[in-house]
Amino acid sequence: MTINGNEFTEQVTFRETKRILAIVDRVSQNRGVQRTDLIRQAIRAWLASESHLTDQEKKDLGITV
Repeated sequence: MTINGNEFTEQVTFRETKRILAIVDRVSQNRGVQRTDLIRQAIRAWLASESHLTDQEKKDLGITV
């Protein structure tokens, strides 16, 4: 599973509290990334930590195996 910027084909919408979004925005600004990039990274890290990804998928996504 190789992901690059041209392969995003699905859009997801969800609701979150103002407090959480403020934290996400602050962290993303501090890291110099967009909110969506931070959320994608968090989702991938969670999937990896919960053993939902294969070692190859982790490697492809740049997540430490």
